[in-house]
Amino acid sequence: MRKWPRVAATLLAVIVLALWLRPKPEPAWVARCDALSAAVNDALTSGDLTSAETSLIQAQALCQGERRDALAPLSEQVARAYALAKTCSAAIKNTESLLERNRPSQARSRLAQHKDACTGYTPYDALNERVANQLQQATHLIEAGFAKLQVGELDAAEQSLAQAVALDVQASDADRLRTALTHARRQQAADAATPINPVTLIPAPPAGASPVASSTDALVAELLRDGRDALARKNYAEAKSSARNALRLSPGSRAANDLLQKAESAERQALQDIVID
Repeated sequence: MRKWPRVAATLLAVIVLALWLRPKPEPAWVARCDALSAAVNDALTSGDLTSAETSLIQAQALCQGERRDALAPLSEQVARAYALAKTCSAAIKNTESLLERNRPSQARSRLAQHKDACTGYTPYDALNERVANQLQQATHLIEAGFAKLQVGELDAAEQSLAQAVALDVQASDADRLRTALTHARRQQAADAATPINPVTLIPAPPAGASPVASSTDALVAELLRDGRDALARKNYAEAKSSARNALRLSPGSRAANDLLQKAESAERQALQDIVID
């Protein structure tokens, strides 16, 4: 019977030891401390320095022991972020004003002057990306304008130019596209305004008389001569008009067809040269 008290005492000791060794639940402040530390990191990442500082102050007041010591690097990061903000805020403000005036090229140059000091500062990096996107959009619109111009879609080309300039008043090649459009509009107006050369009607020969094909041939030859002269002067509208009139008199004329093709080809090449230059 004396063994039972010893066994009971041993069991009681084991239970007490197990309870003593059991992991203790963390205090309620630990979870709140960790949440505040994470909030400081998130606010720094998003560039919200006010929220970062507020969360840091709350964490410093709540955290204890090792967790409080771990806040020191966060405190240094917040201090560096404020120093960056002070250094970079003026550059950011000036750059934003340039964007508002549709001058992303100048904005990019302004940001580049502060690259070493401000890279890594979230508002600076975000503004850099915004400037790059605006420049890229303007460049694509200018390229689209040239493509539309080459296929004769002048209205669409002008619309692309207007959209590009609305993004970047100093868009690269905007002046070249504008000049090419002006030339194309003038050529279009010249084509519309050039009158068709009157065709001299050859009276029908009297009965029994010889054909007057020679007179028609002479008129066709004159029209072709005038067309070639116009082509040499780079007056493509007049050259095409002469060729077409010659074809009306002599529909199968290879010389008239050849003149018309040369005039149209020369006109396209002239327009393309302007676009490429």
